[in-house]
Formats: sequence, C-alpha cells, structure tokens
Amino acid sequence: MTDKMATPPQDEISTHLLELIIIDCDELLEDIARSIELMAKPETDKKKTMAEIRRYVHSLKGLGAVSYNTGIAIVSHRLEDFLSGRTDLNSQEIDDVYAFMDCIRVLLARRAPPSESEFSRIVRSLPTRRSDTFSVDDVGASQDIEVLLIMQRSV
Repeated sequence: MTDKMATPPQDEISTHLLELIIIDCDELLEDIARSIELMAKPETDKKKTMAEIRRYVHSLKGLGAVSYNTGIAIVSHRLEDFLSGRTDLNSQEIDDVYAFMDCIRVLLARRAPPSESEFSRIVRSLPTRRSDTFSVDDVGASQDIEVLLIMQRSV
C-alpha cells in the first residue's frame, strides 16, 4: 500500500485557484472602496489611508500577474500610476478610482480575455491624471542623458 494521496486533475486545480484569486480580488476591491469612504471623514489620517489604498492596488496588480490575467495587472498598474504621489482624493479623483475598479470588476467577470483591440479600447477609456494636478516634483530629479540615434540614409 502506498501513502500517495490522490491528486485532482490539473484543470480542476487551475479552476479552483482562479476562483480563489477572483475572491481575493473582490475583497481587495471592497477594501479599496471602504478606504475611499474613510477619506471623506475629517478625522481620517489621509496619508495613511492613501498608503493602504496603494497597497491594495499593488496586491491587485500582483494577483493579476500571478493568475496570468494581464488585463487586471495592466489596469491595476494604471491605477497605481494614477494614485502615485497623492495624499488625498477630491470628488473627481474618487469617481476616477471607481471607474478603474469597475473596469477591473468587468475583467474579473469575464472567463475569456478581451481581444487585443477591445482591451486597447478599455485601457484608452480609463481616467488619466489631470494636468492641473501635475507637479514638477512628481517627475523627480532631472538627468542629462546622451542618446545616439542611427538612421538609414534613405527609407
């Protein structure tokens, strides 16, 4: 008699793991929504709450990458960029974060990834950081970089 345990088929394991990842993503989206609600309260430590939101978004991005759901990973990465350097959210920015979250929920609900053209449309529809909130401090220190371009004489 062997002590080997029966192992389920690979497809069954993959399906189960995918279901767990979807549950984790849903929980992270709920955590983000709760944190956004906290931002409206005057007694909230906004800097700490924004750090929590960024951590939740980073975890979402990681779950997307681990599950090979590049759509979730890319949208979460865009949301990370959107939140970068922010210590508070105004009402428009909160609406924008919810738009990212809605997009992630749609991608989670799909069993098949969107086509390349459809995904391009989805990404282009995401909110962007408004130019009125841009600060030179967001860029960091400038550097002189030498670039060598090599081009053919005739094309």
